[in-house]
Amino acid sequence: MRTNRRNFIRTTALSGVGAALFSSEVFSWTGKASRPVRLAYLSHSPASVPGLPMRWEETLLFTSVDDKAFCRLLQRDDIDAVVVDVLPSHRTPIALAAMKAGKCTAFTEPVAHSVRSVQQLAEFHAQTGTPCLFLDNDCFSRDALAVSNMARQHQFGSLTHVACGTDSLTNGLGLAMDLLAINRGNRFVSLNASVSQSWGLHEPVASVPAEENETTVKQYQLGEVMTINLQCQNGETVTVTRDLTGKRPYSRGYRVQGTNGLWMEDNDLFSRQGQDYSFSAVRPQFDHPYWQSNQAGTQAQPNALSSFITALQTQTITPANTFDALTIPLVHAIAKSSLAVWNDTINIPDWFTSTEKLTA
Repeated sequence: MRTNRRNFIRTTALSGVGAALFSSEVFSWTGKASRPVRLAYLSHSPASVPGLPMRWEETLLFTSVDDKAFCRLLQRDDIDAVVVDVLPSHRTPIALAAMKAGKCTAFTEPVAHSVRSVQQLAEFHAQTGTPCLFLDNDCFSRDALAVSNMARQHQFGSLTHVACGTDSLTNGLGLAMDLLAINRGNRFVSLNASVSQSWGLHEPVASVPAEENETTVKQYQLGEVMTINLQCQNGETVTVTRDLTGKRPYSRGYRVQGTNGLWMEDNDLFSRQGQDYSFSAVRPQFDHPYWQSNQAGTQAQPNALSSFITALQTQTITPANTFDALTIPLVHAIAKSSLAVWNDTINIPDWFTSTEKLTA
């Protein structure tokens, strides 16, 4: 059964921060470090304030960046970071205000939705050094952790291609970035995007009487499936598929391909040097220690919230973590630009490793 993403975040205590925040090499559990971490939760609606199995130092309903309660929150010394779950139009202003105040923020959804807002956030981060992070769950699933471990052990040989895709906002791009060391010596240099026809939107609605369908059937330009093809600086490619309006069973569509090996999540397939295996059978050799030795449940399941807390405790958040959070919305914003010019390839600005500026 599919789960609404916002409800998932509520009921799992924001347990998946994902590789868009930290590398999957960060395996830790809450409580390992001695210094307590104090988190605040910022929401736009009383209904979205979660009843989470953890103690929030503060929960605050967001109204505007000029709201006195929000301004006081950013100035509080007893708050280490703010987890933000608000409407899209508020995210960039909150991030900018928090950076200016020197307060670390972690967003439950992409922090920006345009190239210009990503550029503004990148410039503010360069000026302030304040982290702005993105919470993404994909990289802390059992399969993703095992595949990351396999990639580090060169089970795939040299990686050449990663494919991913869902109907969510991140589309599994975080795992691809982790595997390919994006913003850690590698980067996306260009992309082109295409979108399918939108026949499903043109079909008559079955529940509407036939005589009324003539007024409800319209010609929409929104396609059903968008495909983004990314080129990496080190030569690898990434394909991201996003369902815009189509209906299908939930799948992240992961495919990790290298010179010696291949993993396909939907097929439960791992192929290496011409031999095919069930990935479920191979996975125990590369499992996270939780699944190897903790079947009794004496430790918490690996999740990125605990990695986030540990990174705050040990002060190991790096600029690359913010760059990851900004790369994902930048990719999707430039993809829209590619669609607008009939699928042309567009260069991705190198804001995260140089001083290159966007030209109008």
